[in-house]
Amino acid sequence: MNTSALVDVGVRVFAFHEAGHGCVATARGVQVRCVAVDDVAAPELGRVVTRQKFGLIPCEDLVLFFLAGGVAQERYMRSVGLSDHDHGDATDVADARILLTEPGDHRYSAAVDRELAVWRRRTELAVAEHWNWIHRVADQLVSRRWLSGDDIVHLRRGV
Repeated sequence: MNTSALVDVGVRVFAFHEAGHGCVATARGVQVRCVAVDDVAAPELGRVVTRQKFGLIPCEDLVLFFLAGGVAQERYMRSVGLSDHDHGDATDVADARILLTEPGDHRYSAAVDRELAVWRRRTELAVAEHWNWIHRVADQLVSRRWLSGDDIVHLRRGV
């Protein structure tokens, strides 16, 4: 596989990751300002910017938001036969773990792991429910690299 083909695959993978975050957040009522993917060589590969500060978004919505990127990325990679030994979502999972941990308790907890597994399953269902929309958003991210929150809403309707 040549270098440009690898870059294209990398951009698609990260487009699905960011589309997962953006679509699940929008579906949960979080106001998304924009979703973007950068060149795969960039230190920050993608981002979702919300209109609300994270502290104003309900915890349940944030957990789904954090986990949706990796779940969508994993689903896309499986669908095209790519290995997904590293989901690319370690930071997102760590952020979700913090939300599920009692304030001030920084210890590893099997109970938090069990709760995280339940939330991951909920996220998998949300991603499956919105998969066609996530796919449309990812396709647009690959070609345009940046979408507004309004673009994401229009793509939900298939516009």
